[in-house]
Amino acid sequence: MYMIRFNSHTRILFFLIAALGLAAAGCSQNRPGAVTGTVTLPGRADSEGVEITLPGTQFRASTNAAGGFRIVGVEPGTYTLVAAMEGYEERRDEVEVPPGGEVDVGSISLKEIHIPAGVISGFVTAEGESTHEGIVVSVVGKNLSAETNTTGYYKIENAPPGEYKLLYFQEGYLPATRDGVEVRDGRETSVEEVVLHSETPKEDESPDASNGGPSLGDRMVRGGAFLEGETDHSGIRVSLSEHPDKFTVTSATGAYILHGLDAGPYTLIFSRSGYVDRQLPDVMSSEEGSTQSVGYITLEKEASADRVGILQGRVYLENQTNHANTLVRLLGVSQSVVTGEDGRYMFIAIPEGEYTLSAEHPGYATEEVEKVRISADQVLQAPDITLSATNTAQSDQTGTIRGVALLEGEVDHGGITVAIEGTSFTAVTNINGEFVLEKVPVGAYQLIYSKGGYTTEYLGGVPVMPGQTAQLDVMVLRKDVEPPYVLETFPRDGTRKVPITRWVDVLVRFSERMLGDSVKRSIRIDPPVDFQAFFDRESELSNFDVLHIRLPQETQNPVQFNTRYAVTILPEARTPKGVPMLEPFTFSFTTDGPLILRTVPDSGDRDFFPAPSNPFIIETNAPVDPVSFERAVRFRPNPDSIPIYEYRPNGAGMTIIVNVLLRPDAQYRFQIDNMMRAANGMRFSNTPYSLTFRTYSLSDRRKPSGGYLRRY
Repeated sequence: MYMIRFNSHTRILFFLIAALGLAAAGCSQNRPGAVTGTVTLPGRADSEGVEITLPGTQFRASTNAAGGFRIVGVEPGTYTLVAAMEGYEERRDEVEVPPGGEVDVGSISLKEIHIPAGVISGFVTAEGESTHEGIVVSVVGKNLSAETNTTGYYKIENAPPGEYKLLYFQEGYLPATRDGVEVRDGRETSVEEVVLHSETPKEDESPDASNGGPSLGDRMVRGGAFLEGETDHSGIRVSLSEHPDKFTVTSATGAYILHGLDAGPYTLIFSRSGYVDRQLPDVMSSEEGSTQSVGYITLEKEASADRVGILQGRVYLENQTNHANTLVRLLGVSQSVVTGEDGRYMFIAIPEGEYTLSAEHPGYATEEVEKVRISADQVLQAPDITLSATNTAQSDQTGTIRGVALLEGEVDHGGITVAIEGTSFTAVTNINGEFVLEKVPVGAYQLIYSKGGYTTEYLGGVPVMPGQTAQLDVMVLRKDVEPPYVLETFPRDGTRKVPITRWVDVLVRFSERMLGDSVKRSIRIDPPVDFQAFFDRESELSNFDVLHIRLPQETQNPVQFNTRYAVTILPEARTPKGVPMLEPFTFSFTTDGPLILRTVPDSGDRDFFPAPSNPFIIETNAPVDPVSFERAVRFRPNPDSIPIYEYRPNGAGMTIIVNVLLRPDAQYRFQIDNMMRAANGMRFSNTPYSLTFRTYSLSDRRKPSGGYLRRY
């Protein structure tokens, strides 16, 4: 038997070698790895530019032309790999990165997103012409148009599915429209042939300019002006730069005639509220009665990214008292919202236009409301919706929710609490971030993800169907170091001509839930003005992350016309965890001037019956100077009596009642030109103002007795 003896130096060396071996073994278990793979894009020659990310980490890469990518330095563990490219559906795959190894995810193919579109085609001809090229055909409300060839044929491609109105126009001819043109995905819609008739406007179709400015001679100017995206082109003011008080107003077809001119030349100015002014220089007049036209001009809508509005409403669940978690969408808009317990929802900063409103809730029939109009800088109340229960809407039916929640920058994702808001259902994630919520009653819910030291996240509109499992996308909780900030405002920063309709509503949406009292204390407005502040559910427009500020018109320090207001939210605004905003946030907007708020009848009304219970009225947001108003008013055709006006104060504004005899079963055009002034001399911003309506027919048996004489 041999014995090995170690001296002191040998023993030290032995222990060092053993320690290094253990350290190396430990390090090998934590050595970073790599992820590689290839992405293909069907329909493209190369696959360059696909974004590859590992949510919850800082790792990201982009593919080369061959679609290849490689991410190195990834800590061992399980990750979700996301491949994304504009125009393609996002792809998510789980990958396991071994210590010091490299995992190849293989070939990933992204599916192209199909954008539904169809084609509109047809023929349009000009009366009396042998060739028909150059006629413009446009889709009303869409940036889609085409011109005809010599045969009058046109073709509009890439039109989204839906029902549209077409507008046809060419210089020297009356515009024409075609309603109810239906476009289907992948189909060509052939429209019935349209004929444009030569423009021969009657004298009473184009207002006479003799009431505006001096007579300069015995000549005239004839032409036409269009409003972009509209079919009624009335109310455009056409004036002379050289003689501003010489003007006329266009008819519904856009036609106009300026009488009493000399030979010229002149510069014509075209203006209408909400549109960009245009000029037509070096215009020569023609002999009185001539059909010669100086051509057509189109006024473009004021180009502004600020033309957004607000839509709010309620959705009720049949036979329920809690109406929460119904998913509400505006088709064509990425933003979606979920209802509260009272069924209330709100969309903020939606571009003006016409939309289809959709409401859906598991176990209930989906409902849609078409042609919901959102107007710029306005708050619209949508019709109430009630969802009817289907056979699956039974309280004893349940489903399951599964998902994964990750902690940013961590390998162990355990301990995240996942709760269903408004219920007792909770779950806690395991080390891999997985969680399960079982036996959840059928419905749609909002989930709350929370863990100390990390941001609380919310996921709304989670559907639970009977006997089914809802598999959720990965949720990543960021470290709670990011302060709250302002996501968006209404009006948007820099918005001009914000209307004052008894008040101005201002909304501020934050990035997360806030403490209402701290937010309300943080408000500063310059110049100083009286205001009310609401948060959480204190008003119809406020919410847990939405501040509602109302600037009233009827206070000691009211909101003023044509004034720029700067709204500042100070860092005093805090989250429920006490995290303040990092820095002040300031945005500004400018109010509009005096406005005509509404009229009765409204433009386009039919069968209007003038009676004491249904008077002809004009409402404004400012007192009116009677002399200027009565000079600015005109009926076409002339009424059967001289109008008599009554002026009644209405809050900060005025209600004007018009006493006048109107013929039954007749169409009238009521116009107010821009000579109308407020009592303080300010111009009304939306003049010239015009509306067309039709009076009640005597042959209608429902007509009340008493004729059509209006007396007050």
